[in-house]
Amino acid sequence: CAARGRCRMEDYRRGRATAGRRARRNERFYEDGVEYIGRLRLLGRTDYPFEDEMYYTMPAISSRPGA
Repeated sequence: CAARGRCRMEDYRRGRATAGRRARRNERFYEDGVEYIGRLRLLGRTDYPFEDEMYYTMPAISSRPGA
């Protein structure tokens, strides 16, 4: 880039956009997972492997920078 500061700003904006998409995807995963588990419980069924994996990975996802 000829204007080094401009390139850095573009990289910053691109990174923020990626972080925003990642955060929305994580929120959507959590919302869908909670809905899925709730519906199973209404039916008197369980999916413990999915539930364990969801609650195991959520702290890692939410603690990521930009998540």
